[in-house]
Amino acid sequence: MNKIKNGENYDIIIIGAGPAGCIAAHELANEFDVLVIDKGDLPQNKPCGSLLNEDSIDILKNWEDVSDILISPSFLTLGYIDFDNKITIKTKRQFWNTDRKRFSSWLLNRLPKNVTISSHTLFKDFEIVNDGIEVIVNRDSSLKLKTKYLIGADGTLSTVRRGISKIPPRRSTLYQVLVTGSEERNDFTWFVFDTSITNYYSWVIPKGDHTIIGTTIEGRSKRNMDLLLKKISEELKISTKVLKTEGHPATIIGNLDEIVLGTDNILLVGEAAGLISPSSFEGISYALQSGMMAAQAIRTESNSVIDTYRKLCNPICRRLSDQLEKSQIVSNREKRSEYLRSVISE
Repeated sequence: MNKIKNGENYDIIIIGAGPAGCIAAHELANEFDVLVIDKGDLPQNKPCGSLLNEDSIDILKNWEDVSDILISPSFLTLGYIDFDNKITIKTKRQFWNTDRKRFSSWLLNRLPKNVTISSHTLFKDFEIVNDGIEVIVNRDSSLKLKTKYLIGADGTLSTVRRGISKIPPRRSTLYQVLVTGSEERNDFTWFVFDTSITNYYSWVIPKGDHTIIGTTIEGRSKRNMDLLLKKISEELKISTKVLKTEGHPATIIGNLDEIVLGTDNILLVGEAAGLISPSSFEGISYALQSGMMAAQAIRTESNSVIDTYRKLCNPICRRLSDQLEKSQIVSNREKRSEYLRSVISE
């Protein structure tokens, strides 16, 4: 990691070294002087399911040594458990199963050497000045940096977003436990629906010698998690001895108007923009796609980078629109039953 100095000037400063920030830096490094700052430890070890869907795989599959990010079992098939409707089905859809810290390290290690990376660096504020954007950060003391473009890749609690928009993202808390798992090999990840636990969904993901079981916090989270663990243990015949408990905030959009992509030369990517599935809380594919689109918009050097970025993000927003429609279906008991039975018939 690099030590930054007061008054330094960069073409692009990226706030956040997650998938969105890293891929934007990767795509921009050959043409621009790029600084990536992150307030925490690097590589990141964000608590999440860390499954890569088809869209993420399409972006990453041609990169070298991609197998380095996988954890056993490497490939997981999706299954649904609907306790409300007493439906359990297995699909043919598959995910890559990754270790999040290993994935973060893998992304960071593939950044070109000319990208400057600064960890434990808190982004505080920015100011538009005549010749660009002045970025204020605080490491050992307050530092002021200059840039032409600012990319906010700083997640659901984005400080960059608060500086340009009065539309706050809706948030929930994802709450998950690591349990001892099963002695038997299990190549399935399960999406679990049960309105006595949450109005959204819960998840079961095997990770090496343990299993992640998670849900969204609504009401009395401890009671809800205890009930979920009991039901999962009985349904899947696995041990649910808790090894670790963790949680983190997540964005939940209710409509496309809650997506904020930026303004002028300040672009938001990934969860900072609100780009995360409202039906499954899957965000890695949106992070990777929007990071690439932000980089492409900047490389075009058009008169309006934000207009170019918005146009490039139209396919992402259309996919999110489909996910919004799906979230309304799966949150309704009767409609969800019809939807899952249609999956069975495919």
